[in-house]
Amino acid sequence: MLSAEAYGKIIVKRKWITLLLGILFTILWVMGLSGLSINPDNRIFFSKDNPQLVALETLERTYSRDDNVYMVLAPKSGDIFSPHSLEATRELTERLWKTPFSSRVDSITNFQWIRADGDDVTISDLVEKGNISSSIAENARKIALNEPLIKNLLVNSESSVAGINVNIIMPEDPIASGGATIEIMKFIRYEQKRFAEKWPDIDLYVSGGVPLTLAFTEVSMKDISTLLPITLLVIFIIAGVALRSITAAFLTAFIAIISA
Repeated sequence: MLSAEAYGKIIVKRKWITLLLGILFTILWVMGLSGLSINPDNRIFFSKDNPQLVALETLERTYSRDDNVYMVLAPKSGDIFSPHSLEATRELTERLWKTPFSSRVDSITNFQWIRADGDDVTISDLVEKGNISSSIAENARKIALNEPLIKNLLVNSESSVAGINVNIIMPEDPIASGGATIEIMKFIRYEQKRFAEKWPDIDLYVSGGVPLTLAFTEVSMKDISTLLPITLLVIFIIAGVALRSITAAFLTAFIAIISA
């Protein structure tokens, strides 16, 4: 087995071959980066036999997995029960049924309103299709603010904002779940942009478990894209000052890059 001293002599004696081999391995390493992908599913950080993860997955199999996207509409007029705001809410509710991996969409407009009509029981959306008159809007306000399943869940007591909850059924496989998260948020952001263009007088906010999961990954990638160049610049400056050589500073920064 070569000693450290003998190993060092070989490197010094065949420095160009060593340099070329180092560059070759670096190129091969960089080519392999094309196969890497980002998985936003935080479950990949746990082993399959992790006790907490096993307990959570058992609970989800028994009942259901609670993943969602929650969109909040805030009309600048301050009244979510105006005919205009209800029309926007109804349209967005219908479009969100197309969300990938969605199983259910709940809002104030498609809430199932049950009432008695003589001996018959009538069930319909709180705001049905068609023109929304002032009387329909006021009826929706009255029903919603007196319904425990709506008040403070899909609309606040001041009637200034309303929510649309999209239930999501994620794949059990963590890798597939990560891909699903990206696909869902791509659709949601498209709808958010489209809504802002069509309804500029209504602010739209996005929350929920799925957006939060992707946000952690996006923030991490943003930090890497800003902090890594700054770190390399600091290394270059310190190496340049310490070694008094621009070439040595470049080599130091290069070694730091390929060692990362």
